[in-house]
Amino acid sequence: MKSLKFKIAILALACGITSAFAFKPAPVVNSFWKYANTLKSPTDPTAYVQSTNTCDEHGDLCGIDAPANPSHPAQPTISMALQGRINSLDTSAGDVHLQD
Repeated sequence: MKSLKFKIAILALACGITSAFAFKPAPVVNSFWKYANTLKSPTDPTAYVQSTNTCDEHGDLCGIDAPANPSHPAQPTISMALQGRINSLDTSAGDVHLQD
């Protein structure tokens, strides 16, 4: 009986360790999103399109670096912190890009 309990305990431990490593969430990866619709607010995720282009660091908003929204993958996720940097055209965090 002790042998069976020991085997069950080892099996449970192995399953627990396996599940702890098997179900890690994917890392958040930022993409470049070009500000494409200047008729919309720059904090509106629908105003952006995913792009590989970059911008020059001067003047008006060109784009942002942000992860895709899991519910709407064609739109960026704009956090409150990023929203503040967009509104103030603050490039210090490297996720707001300006153009000439």
